[in-house]
Amino acid sequence: SSIAAPQLKVDILNRLIQTSGKTTLLMTNRRLPAEQREREALGIPSALMTRGPSQTAMQCDGSMTYQLGQEGPQRRDVVVFEGGVFFVHRVGREMVNLEQMFPALPDDASFLANLKSRHTQMESDRLECEFLVSERGPADTAAIAAPLRLNLLIAQGNVYLRDVQETTIRTIQAEHIEFDREQALVLVRGSELSDARVYDEDTATGRYAQPAVGPEFLIDLKSNTVRSKETRGEYHRP
Repeated sequence: SSIAAPQLKVDILNRLIQTSGKTTLLMTNRRLPAEQREREALGIPSALMTRGPSQTAMQCDGSMTYQLGQEGPQRRDVVVFEGGVFFVHRVGREMVNLEQMFPALPDDASFLANLKSRHTQMESDRLECEFLVSERGPADTAAIAAPLRLNLLIAQGNVYLRDVQETTIRTIQAEHIEFDREQALVLVRGSELSDARVYDEDTATGRYAQPAVGPEFLIDLKSNTVRSKETRGEYHRP
């Protein structure tokens, strides 16, 4: 992982990294899932839920605060971005430099060819993420070197999210979005002035939906259902 910023301050004692100005945080996970069933069990409708190799980039115009958690088998790091935030998470065929991502390819020669296309991108005014760290990094606690897995995500302010799974596209416009990986849930809220909107589309079949509109939605990624007390919208087939 790497951080680029015009101003960067590292507090090793308090395990804290702070930046100001345009900041970019890049994260790469090259680890393959331990078992083939994990590699293929990616039907959950969000790139954020996939396992194995991935590329994640986060950028903001204001500032970044990265708090490293206490060392241990389940270290939890928290990062907050402020101002003009852009987030993108790529897996499968959407990753850049695919061959370099897999230094030790599986015996199956068709592995790269069978990778699916999955990516999530999002814009917001503020973004907070929690990462699980699977193993200890180097002695320098200011370095973010151990493999990280996105566990929680909270985006606020003018949130626009686009999640692509092969030909299936989900777009969300809201004031507030929370993603909980352990529960496989996404909470979506509108503002006092504007309801949240959720669009679903399948480019292969031409099936699309008028936006589901309401003050609050709960998206269950295990069952791929959207629940709300008040919704408007229906599917149309052209």
